[in-house]
Amino acid sequence: MSHLRHLGFYRVDYQPDLLMNRPDTAVVGGKLIGKDKKVAGGIYTAEGEPLYLGLHKEYSGYMHRACLQQEAEMVDVRCMKVSREAEAILEEMIGLPYLPHPGTGRFDWQDCLKECVDYRELSLKFCEKVREKGYRIVWDPAMTEKI
Repeated sequence: MSHLRHLGFYRVDYQPDLLMNRPDTAVVGGKLIGKDKKVAGGIYTAEGEPLYLGLHKEYSGYMHRACLQQEAEMVDVRCMKVSREAEAILEEMIGLPYLPHPGTGRFDWQDCLKECVDYRELSLKFCEKVREKGYRIVWDPAMTEKI
């Protein structure tokens, strides 16, 4: 456990990571940060609407929810780690092998996906398939990706 910047809020620090400790979870997604240092995506509603869009990356949002790990309907493929089971789902969808980024272990979307890909649509379909298989999707705001 570690304290967050806000009194009374804590973070569970899984060792080595959340996926290894929670077999019911197949995907852990993170926060996308735009050039303006504001949230550009990462966690979405079931309809594909981004939560916390436009919130400065250092702000915690209403009731500090934007700084808390939480279950998600959908996370963005550009900032995620997945279990072996979810790797197989993604490989089937994109037709390419899942490549983890050498530094972070996250999905290396820049080397795997074409620039013309609709990331939100791919994320939506991928997360739907993961949930259909009975797995959970978790959003971790400590995981960030600059886009």
